[in-house]
Amino acid sequence: MITDMNAIKMPVVTGQGPGERFSGLSKNIHDMTPPPTPDWRQDIIAACGYWEPLAFLRRRGTTTRDDEQRYLQAHTEAMAGKLAALGINVAIWHGYKGLGIEHERSEMELTRQFGEHCRRHGILLATYCNLGTFFAESFFAETPEAEQWPAIDAFGQPQVYSELYRGYYRYRPCMTREAFVDYVQRAAITLIRDAGSQWIHFDNNATVPCYTPRFLDHYRRHLREKYQTETPEGLERFRQRFGVDDPDRIVLPRGSYRMPIDTLTAAREPNLQEWIGYRCQLLTDAWAKLVAAIKNENPDVATGMNPPMFGGQFSPMVWGVRVDDLALHGDFLYAEDSLYPGVDDGDKLIGYFGNYKFGRAAGPRIMIHQPGTNLAMMEAAVLNRGCLGTLAHADKLPSPRSLSIRTLQFIRSHAGWFTRTRTLADVAVLRGRDSMVNNWQQSWQSTILLWQVLQRYGVQWDMILESDLSTLFQYRLLILPDCISLSDATLERIRGYVAQGGKVLAIGQAGQCDEWGRSRMGPVEGPDAEMDEEFSQFHASDNTSLGLFARSGEDTRRVIHFDELTSSHPFHWNPCETWIPRIHRSYWHFPLNGRELAATIRKCLDGAPLLMLEEPAFVVPQLLRDSVGLALHLLNYDAGRSTETMQLRLNLPVRKVETFSLEDGILSPVSICSEAGSTLITIPPFSDWRGFRLHLSD
Repeated sequence: MITDMNAIKMPVVTGQGPGERFSGLSKNIHDMTPPPTPDWRQDIIAACGYWEPLAFLRRRGTTTRDDEQRYLQAHTEAMAGKLAALGINVAIWHGYKGLGIEHERSEMELTRQFGEHCRRHGILLATYCNLGTFFAESFFAETPEAEQWPAIDAFGQPQVYSELYRGYYRYRPCMTREAFVDYVQRAAITLIRDAGSQWIHFDNNATVPCYTPRFLDHYRRHLREKYQTETPEGLERFRQRFGVDDPDRIVLPRGSYRMPIDTLTAAREPNLQEWIGYRCQLLTDAWAKLVAAIKNENPDVATGMNPPMFGGQFSPMVWGVRVDDLALHGDFLYAEDSLYPGVDDGDKLIGYFGNYKFGRAAGPRIMIHQPGTNLAMMEAAVLNRGCLGTLAHADKLPSPRSLSIRTLQFIRSHAGWFTRTRTLADVAVLRGRDSMVNNWQQSWQSTILLWQVLQRYGVQWDMILESDLSTLFQYRLLILPDCISLSDATLERIRGYVAQGGKVLAIGQAGQCDEWGRSRMGPVEGPDAEMDEEFSQFHASDNTSLGLFARSGEDTRRVIHFDELTSSHPFHWNPCETWIPRIHRSYWHFPLNGRELAATIRKCLDGAPLLMLEEPAFVVPQLLRDSVGLALHLLNYDAGRSTETMQLRLNLPVRKVETFSLEDGILSPVSICSEAGSTLITIPPFSDWRGFRLHLSD
């Protein structure tokens, strides 16, 4: 479609660095030694995005009369020079959108040409690749067999992207179609071989409900194989699970016009749980296959995708996405949760800190749409190992003198404080695997309320995944925020931790059910009606048995129960609501009993936490180990308000402290006072971030 780059006659410009004017490139730039591209595994990452092909922009109806002229400008040497001058080191450009590989071939060629410009400026080329939709009006013409690939909804219509954007011409695939995954794999390999991509970013990732006979057959086969129903033992286990005998008579869960299935806020019944799990597994298997193929082609090519994470949707139900499993594969997760940091309504501390802590626990670095404020930049630098996300877009580049570019320059000049870091924490918070399906509303609401207490009291905590408890023993306290459905194997791991001296703080109804959602605490109380407004809630006992997490009576002394966290603005599920439920940032209130929880946490840590504020605040501390030693970072989420001089107590033997900030980039000594093994540090005023180098006593 577009092949003539010479159609654009523009001056080739670049800049010498942030804060300086763009100037002409050397005539011999092609003979110069190109600067190294970043190590995406651990270097500072600041990306620019331009991932939509012109064909899509036109089909979507968001173009101008000079759209081709504008489009070509984004692929010139001048653009690469501008990005380099701003400090951008990753360009995420268009690759495969779903219109068809051949349909998009000419635009891939533009990306290839732009990639050559990028490499001459030390910029890594990443390309977009669609994993979740294809365009009915072009894709079928190129790939006729794909007419059998769409997912079909409960009313016989193709599933489209999506109910929010009304993309009726973009169809969702049935993820049982291996040929679809193979096609996406071919697109990704094409981008590596033909476009020179060094990073493949997958988008639109989902396994939406599909009601074709093929999907039903595959689902029933999955149940037969999972439960091994051809054996007497397997058939008996199937009966225990479903109460019926024949997996070939199981039907697919579905809602109605009045009550869509994805308006539920928990999966209490077994077939619903299994159906959600199967859909999630289809996407995970496809993702694992794509990552393996890319790494086989070139192990140095990065892989990433953007699943819904912590924006407040019941993602396993709605999208067939279990981010905990997806994170086991690939290098990046792109979070589009709109959790830009700050304080909402005077009492809600908002940020991507949960996403970043998840990334540390699971492995992938997190990408976000970076708003470019000092707070957002420094939150990403500190908590996300220097991965700042997408800082710019090609059609609206920031000024070299803008705040975001000056902050990027500061972060780069102090990269050792942010990259290759490890946390120092004494508290772990469990992210329950099955609880986030069986009891999503209760578990998620408890989680975000707990986060408010931990962040605002400055507790040093890490997230820990139920799928990987290998690091559990390094923490003094494990907190379970309404992790209601826990497997016997998980309980046994926790009992072993308690037997070795660890402590457990079980909030609400933690551990009261097994992974199937079956009560360990006796009969379930409350109404049985499926459509009752309380159907999504689990009620068995007001108090979790401490014996669930202990092997002996002596061990129960290290298990503490805390009542359900209460919110001033709790989420209430309305079964008559036809839109998907969202427990988003407007529900991130500090709990009414948050002070009592903070006091309980302090008591669990024997009154000597690594670090904990006396009163809830919007200044959040983070201890990190880096290549030099131990550092303390403070983030002020009350953006725009400078802090007053304050004191902070560390239960560490510190002999010397130095500090600097965005306002003052030179390390200077700080007054400290030692008290019985702890250290009081005087914190000078600052606006968004302040760092401290801690020199420990020998």
